[in-house]
Amino acid sequence: MKIFIVGDSFAGRNTPSSWYSQLKNITDFKFVNVAAGGTSLFWTWKQLKLQNWDDFDKIIVVVTNHGRGYTSNSLMRKSIPSEDLTTNYPMVLRNIEKINPKDPKYLEFLAVKLWYEHIYDNEMEIIKHKGILDNIIKNIPNEKLILINGCCDKEIFNEYSKYDLCLNDIMNKELTNVWSNDFFSLYEPTDNIGNHLIPSNNSKVALYIKDIIEGKDVSFRLEDFEMIDYKDLHLYYEHI
Repeated sequence: MKIFIVGDSFAGRNTPSSWYSQLKNITDFKFVNVAAGGTSLFWTWKQLKLQNWDDFDKIIVVVTNHGRGYTSNSLMRKSIPSEDLTTNYPMVLRNIEKINPKDPKYLEFLAVKLWYEHIYDNEMEIIKHKGILDNIIKNIPNEKLILINGCCDKEIFNEYSKYDLCLNDIMNKELTNVWSNDFFSLYEPTDNIGNHLIPSNNSKVALYIKDIIEGKDVSFRLEDFEMIDYKDLHLYYEHI
């Protein structure tokens, strides 16, 4: 069986502990994974259109949230290696300060910054998000398509998929005991974090998605996933 995967960092190929890496280890499926951190659903749709869907038995789309910055040159390509640079307005503000105004990429960051400040409308972004999901469902055969919620608003996502797995919910549960408003500025993930999740939780996600691919009935239970204890924080996140 050949599987195509696309989406944001919740689906990316990062680290051996990611659910994607673990899914490869427990199956003999063949995978093509083009997911990239910080990307929008529109970027995902553009990657899907580049593929011949007849080449794949299953197509897994990990759905990101609405309102992500995007330019026609795509800030998320290799010219800017770090992920999530324009995911939201605070990220844009933080990262635009690091770029020399003479750098050609600066204008792209500035454009996204001004878009958030002067054009962005949440209702419009939700409508656009739903429109892209409509196109995905309309064009990809139902028997091939698997929609997984990465960090999509559930009120949007639940209209389109029967699978109640939400990777963002698992991440938030993991961080319940250690979370602070400055968490992601205080800590950087170690190699034990993949797709924003710790290895044990990624293992459970891998099994869950394996069952979906194989057509089994699945039931997602957030209570089955683990939290990070503060005393173990150093195993997963490093102080900057």
